[in-house]
Amino acid sequence: MATSVKSKKINFGKLCSKLSTVQEQVKFLQGEKILPSSIQCSDCNILLQDFKVDSNRVYFRCPGCKTKINIRKGTFLYKTKISLRRFILMAYCFTNPEMKYSMIQNETTMTSDEECEENDQMTSSNTISKYFELFRTLICEDMIEISKTRKIGGINTEVEMDESMCGKRKHNRGKFTGCHQWIFGGICRQTREIFLAICPGNKRDRPTLEKIIVEHVEAGTTLYT
Repeated sequence: MATSVKSKKINFGKLCSKLSTVQEQVKFLQGEKILPSSIQCSDCNILLQDFKVDSNRVYFRCPGCKTKINIRKGTFLYKTKISLRRFILMAYCFTNPEMKYSMIQNETTMTSDEECEENDQMTSSNTISKYFELFRTLICEDMIEISKTRKIGGINTEVEMDESMCGKRKHNRGKFTGCHQWIFGGICRQTREIFLAICPGNKRDRPTLEKIIVEHVEAGTTLYT
């Protein structure tokens, strides 16, 4: 996934209109590369592309051996009980940092006729916290993986950089306690491409940061720190 590619803007009302049926929810997640568009049957080596919906269970069915393969298999949604619609709405709420948990609980509980009775219950704060942590982890892993494959910046470009400490504070106040890690990252003002790196040895001295910059930023770039 290229970070420089901008997605089309969508508001909550437009998003809900695309999720009225389970089939639409699956198509939406397939378009975002979260659910697979096809799965190969391990027994018959047949490429399965047409999914079927049984109540709220979505699967591919092999015409040869009749095996049913859960469409969530191989994804982080495998063996989870959350409905696809609620998951999508929760991901949307994650992109709005101003939304409080009470508002998220209300928005993600909005149901349609096709939803199972599980969605009649309020989304718990533990569920929201669990998936928001998952989203943050996926974003961080994606940023680090992209940073390994190419450099950002170049002639006539500007890159802003800064370091930050990741860790946990008691009641979100005071000094970090226990395990903590320094990370260093930057963003190109022109292309909006980014890099993110873990500081080796948990150091952020000049030699450490200079080495990271050389590894992730093209020569000739104007740097802002």
